[in-house]
Amino acid sequence: MPDNYPQELEIIRSTVIQTLDDPFMQNRLMRCRFTSRCNSSYCPFCCIERGRDRKRRILGTVSNVRHHPRFVTFTTRDVPIEQLRETSRELMACTRLVMERLRVAGHVQCLEVSFRDGGEYHPHTHTLVDTPSEGRSFLSKAAWQEEWLRALPKDLHPPEGGVHAESVRSLEAVSDYITKSPFHAYVRERERQLELVAVRRTVATIRATEGLQKINRRGSFGESAHCALAA
Repeated sequence: MPDNYPQELEIIRSTVIQTLDDPFMQNRLMRCRFTSRCNSSYCPFCCIERGRDRKRRILGTVSNVRHHPRFVTFTTRDVPIEQLRETSRELMACTRLVMERLRVAGHVQCLEVSFRDGGEYHPHTHTLVDTPSEGRSFLSKAAWQEEWLRALPKDLHPPEGGVHAESVRSLEAVSDYITKSPFHAYVRERERQLELVAVRRTVATIRATEGLQKINRRGSFGESAHCALAA
C-alpha cells in the first residue's frame, strides 16, 4: 500500500464489502487497484482520491479571493431517511439563495450528511465565502442567521440558529475539512468495534444519498457542490 494512505483503509474496505449486499459492487471494490480505480462512492481509496481532486479544484478556484474569506455552516433540523434527499436539495438551494441575497463576491458550498445516534440524518452545508471580515460590508452572524431562517422553509428550521460563521485562517485547512472522505473516522484497533459500526453507518448513509453527489462549478469565484458523508 502506498505511504500516503492510512493502513486502516484496507480494514475499512473489507468491512464495506461485508456490509454491501450487492455482489457486483462487492466485486468492483475487491478489484480496485491503485493503477485502476473503481470510482465507487463506497470505496475508501477512491473517496480519498476524489476528495484530493476536489481540494485542488477549490484551491484553484479561490485563488482570486478579493476579501478575507469566512467559513459558514448552514444547518436544518434532523430528518428521517425518507426526507433526506428532498431536504438536502432544499438545503443546497437555500444556501445559494442566501449568497445571492447577501451579494457575496463568491462562494464554494459543499453538502455533508451525518448520521445521528437516534437514527435520523443531519444534512448541512459548509460554505467558503468571499466577503469582508470587517468594515461597512462586514456580515455579522446575526445577518447570516436572519437570511438563513428567511430562506429556509419553517418546517426545516433547526432547534437553534442554524448558522455558524468564522474567519478563515487557512484556506488549505478549510479545503481539507470540506472535502474530507466519508471514511475519515479510520478504524483504530483499540476502538475496533465502535469504528466498524461507524463504517456500516457510513455505507447506509451513502446508499441513502446516492444521486446527490455531484460537481457543479460556475461564476467568477466558482461553486463546487458535492455530497460528503460522515458517520
